[in-house]
Amino acid sequence: MLPRSVRQSWQDRTQTPICEAFGMTECSTFLSATPSAPEHLAVQPGRKIAIFDGDDLAERGQIGTISVDGRDPGLMLGYIEDAAINLPLKNGWYHTADQGQMYADGRIGFAGRSGDILNAGGYRVAPREIEQVLEACPGVQEVGVTEVEVRPDVFVIAAFVVVEDPCDLAQIDALAARDLARYKQPRIVQKVPALPRNPNGKLIRAALPQLWNSEL
Repeated sequence: MLPRSVRQSWQDRTQTPICEAFGMTECSTFLSATPSAPEHLAVQPGRKIAIFDGDDLAERGQIGTISVDGRDPGLMLGYIEDAAINLPLKNGWYHTADQGQMYADGRIGFAGRSGDILNAGGYRVAPREIEQVLEACPGVQEVGVTEVEVRPDVFVIAAFVVVEDPCDLAQIDALAARDLARYKQPRIVQKVPALPRNPNGKLIRAALPQLWNSEL
């Protein structure tokens, strides 16, 4: 999902919203936003999508695996393995490597790749949820959230922020305290000049812990 600052900059310059979409090679695009709700993904007409917690359907609002019905017209025939085509389904569903949550009105929130999900005190936390909250803070341009090991086997949630000066980190802490449950609030907020990104501009989350400076 786009950083809020990029979305707002586009809106200010073009007077039109960016409507994001979500898909993958195996199933084309199956979630998309609309001009009336450009920041919210919804299941496209004719597509059947569900969120699973293991082999069971996840409760509304619970983070789980984004899954596609095995009969979806956009779903691939399968992977070629030893000259055979294999379509890995679980009880008729293709489970992706992406995490999300379905809200009461049917909207889908993208939570990140399976490997991105954080464990905070036994709770599964989507770093993208935290990033979206902190991006709303004035002066914050980009946010990258991950876990860092502050001492052997002790991990905490850390937020690395690219900001415009002046930007008071206390404002970020206050926003997190207001809009996030305590276990989701970053214990570390650190300014950085830039976030690690690949050539396509996608955040390299695995590289974020290397930015942590314990002396700050």
